[in-house]
Amino acid sequence: MERNNFVVYIDCTETICSGINTGIQRTVRNIINRHALISNIYGIKVIPVVALNGKFHKYNVDNDRKMCARFLSKVFGSMRNLLDKICYGKKVNVDALRSISFFDPVSSANTGVKTKTSDVSWVNGIHLHIIEYCRKILPLFFLCAFYLDNAFDEFKEADIASDDIIFYPDAFWHRCTHLTFKRYDAIKILLLYDIIPITMPEVCDVVHITSFKRNLFVVLDNIEGVVSISKSELANIQSYLAASGFNKDLLFDYIYLGADFVATQPDPGSVDPCLIKAFSGQQTFVMVGTLEPRKNHAFVLDAFDRFWREGGEASLCIIGKTSLLCSDLKSRIDRHEYNGSRLFCFQDINDAGVAYSYEKCAGVIFASLAEGFGLPLVEAMWAGRPVFASDIAVFREIGENYPHFFSPVDVHSLVECLRSYLEKPSENCQPKQWVTWDESAQNLFGKIVHMSESVKQKKMLA
Repeated sequence: MERNNFVVYIDCTETICSGINTGIQRTVRNIINRHALISNIYGIKVIPVVALNGKFHKYNVDNDRKMCARFLSKVFGSMRNLLDKICYGKKVNVDALRSISFFDPVSSANTGVKTKTSDVSWVNGIHLHIIEYCRKILPLFFLCAFYLDNAFDEFKEADIASDDIIFYPDAFWHRCTHLTFKRYDAIKILLLYDIIPITMPEVCDVVHITSFKRNLFVVLDNIEGVVSISKSELANIQSYLAASGFNKDLLFDYIYLGADFVATQPDPGSVDPCLIKAFSGQQTFVMVGTLEPRKNHAFVLDAFDRFWREGGEASLCIIGKTSLLCSDLKSRIDRHEYNGSRLFCFQDINDAGVAYSYEKCAGVIFASLAEGFGLPLVEAMWAGRPVFASDIAVFREIGENYPHFFSPVDVHSLVECLRSYLEKPSENCQPKQWVTWDESAQNLFGKIVHMSESVKQKKMLA
């Protein structure tokens, strides 16, 4: 294939600097790990980059010398979790948190005027100020760590030209990333997973809501194209932008994420022994995803409490970190009479552990009130595991007739769904064909290249 003369830079700032392993970060890792594949297929140079103080630096994803950065991620992650625990040890006033000062996404996009807001508790305010301050100084620590890890010779500032492409699949609201949107005169394309923090703020983390709303329209003003992760969510995004009066002529498209990270058999030695124990007894259902309100864990626990009271014996295993607004739920789990026997919760499980859980579980429960896509859904279908999913539009789009659907607001609906399945233990699921991560990355960059060509043609005609 004839090689193009432009470069695609892939932002992976939040993923590399946070040490988090939720849906966005797993997606970013799957994308940047295929930079060589994409280069070969499309004849373009693909370079992962990390933003520090608004400047992109080349990041060698193939280099295993990342001890300092990994250590920092672990230390700062632990400190963040401790701060969250201190500040949100009690039930949070969600209405107060939602009123925290930020630029209104519509008015600030047009006028830049800050909206008037009400006060919140001093604890919540201090917590947010600490997080914002840390976002300003932590990049300096990571800059030193990256230089040490790469022996000062590989971690260099990227020389980005105007006809290059900057692709943003990571958290655009990360401060260092956000500063890059106005710095570089290049073709910019955003992977916008969803706009749930805007459409359903009551079920989202307050820090996420604040950063997302404050930055979204500023970012959209400085990009040329938006790719989303499902047809349903793309429609939500376009409807919201139309209703908000945003009239920039952006390019839009969508892709589906891959499902095959569970295809590689995990090394048993790399799986947490406590996790293995959770699946060693009776049938165990698993939930994979951050403990946050929109994931509906409390609803599922209510359903299992009823299920157990009525004589059910299956177990529930929850895998995911606890968000700010679910500390009360985590306390409920810790105090539960079946904690450690029928109820299990793991905060820090690696990919091998997640794959093991899919392999050994009786079924995967995905009870979300809102999703842009839903990686656990396709991963479970790919593995041929029974899936119990909330009846929302995107799950109907992705799962079609594979999942057992239930109402995400009716406990009885989920209990009956589980009982009906358990009465037929011989029922087998056939793995559902889905795109692999190789195919997903190929589709994604095909759309990126196509968008960039459209932008270049438009500039030539202007």
